[in-house]
Amino acid sequence: AVPGGGIKISVDIDFNLMEQNDNGFAVESKVNVKGELTVDDGNDQWESDGLDLDGIVVDIKLQGLEIFGYAYIFDNDPVYGKGWQGSLSVKVGKYTPPDDPMLTVELNAMFGQTSYKYWYVDGFVEWNTAGPGIILGPIEINCFGGGAYYHMKLESVDLMGGSNASMVTMTSGAKYVPYQPTTLGLKATVAFKTPGTDVLDGVATLELRFSGTGLQEIMFYGKAEIIPKNGIPAPGIVKFSEKLRDR
Repeated sequence: AVPGGGIKISVDIDFNLMEQNDNGFAVESKVNVKGELTVDDGNDQWESDGLDLDGIVVDIKLQGLEIFGYAYIFDNDPVYGKGWQGSLSVKVGKYTPPDDPMLTVELNAMFGQTSYKYWYVDGFVEWNTAGPGIILGPIEINCFGGGAYYHMKLESVDLMGGSNASMVTMTSGAKYVPYQPTTLGLKATVAFKTPGTDVLDGVATLELRFSGTGLQEIMFYGKAEIIPKNGIPAPGIVKFSEKLRDR
């Protein structure tokens, strides 16, 4: 260390009021304690230079209600600069059948700045698949979602693996990066299944990306599980992307 330099000590903080699979409440965070080196009469001294928070995870399980959320704070990232990214999932109602709450709401957001500002927001609402959905011919729609972004673009998507709460990747598995030519991006998502059966279960997303006043890219991607007579799911992913022009 040299005068004017610094150190950072990272501390993980866990607060848990629940056992595994029980109702309760848990919080996890990471705090950085910063120190600055100064010289006083030839003696090196470390002084406190403040605290900062890298991220926080909240997990709440109550009767008929589950809330899971996380937020990451980043600074001097080589790609994303400085900013934050967060996600929130809320599940309401008893699980009938298992793993199928009455209502699920998910929200994602990212705001940051490199040499320019950028942002991303999305969300979706899904209702219990045991209840009535919107019937369109042979399929039933049970989820609607949408989003928008500015000065960003889709870099990759892992619909089967999701994000596992990793930084800069949305809960859907989509990863966006800063991209200044984009003036606006719009996306719409639906989830679908075959009504009354488990033969087909999937999700599809349509995305439009604009530069200036011109439409630059149309993307359509999704995933589907088809369950044949042997009862073993056959997952598949479809992806279509068309660039209208480079700009």
